[in-house]
Amino acid sequence: MTRSSTASGGSVKTAPPTTTHYPKAHHTCPCDADNGTFLEAEKNLQAIHEMASEHLEQGEYSEALEVFEEILRGQLARYGEDHHRVGTALHNIGIVHMRRGDYSQAVTVYKEAVRVRKMALGSPLHSDVAVSLAQLGVAYMESNKHRKA
Repeated sequence: MTRSSTASGGSVKTAPPTTTHYPKAHHTCPCDADNGTFLEAEKNLQAIHEMASEHLEQGEYSEALEVFEEILRGQLARYGEDHHRVGTALHNIGIVHMRRGDYSQAVTVYKEAVRVRKMALGSPLHSDVAVSLAQLGVAYMESNKHRKA
């Protein structure tokens, strides 16, 4: 403990400042390497995602599915198969299938989302894995496959 002065002239015991050590990153941000096109791509991706979400909210499931599948293709091309963003894209496609009532296809896509997220995030206990597992369970329930849920 260290002492610090108060405005009234007294002193208070305070803990010494701590230094937080973060694990070394396993990836780099290519922002500088590609003259800012990474940031532009991220903004474009966000706009495309918003468009897909709007289609989904409007009940335009075929259009939403097309856009989310385009996002998946882009994520696969940019990051490869076992990246957490690919898992997110798959999860979003699963949501569309659920909304359409195509539960067997949702099961297939959610299984892949769970696999990718486990691999990419390094833990079956990660919250994103849990969300996909929960949705997989719902898809099984809706498919009347209660034992698998």
